Amino acid sequence: MKLLLISNSTMAGEAYLAWPRQHISGFLKRHNVKSTCFVAYAGISLCKESLKASYDIYTRRVAEVFQSMGIEVRSIHESKNPVKTLQEAEAIMVGLIPFQINPHYLDTNPAGHGGETRQQRIEEFLSVNRNITVAGLREG
Repeated sequence: MKLLLISNSTMAGEAYLAWPRQHISGFLKRHNVKSTCFVAYAGISLCKESLKASYDIYTRRVAEVFQSMGIEVRSIHESKNPVKTLQEAEAIMVGLIPFQINPHYLDTNPAGHGGETRQQRIEEFLSVNRNITVAGLREG
């Protein structure tokens, strides 16, 4: 199993998935991936109409970027047989994974901030949640 993890989809002033596009494209090309299954369930608040409408919007947003790289995107929420879809997928993209990600990680504490550092917060979390893995992803 190979993983490509990114900490954020948009940098200030850039288009959606602009900054990691070369990393995503290179990763998928190295593994000869032409299509991917997208688990869109993290997109829960993109539309007030319904969860499905939010998933549809999220999928379209991702699919537009991936189509520009020549990669087809199929969303799990549209599948009649999700298990089979996942089993047959060349690649799987998710916004939720089975461990805790601490995104936007910075080593420093901002000037004037009197609270705990990110590292201290992670250590506090792990003292209570000893069986959970935490991956700190640096900003950008």
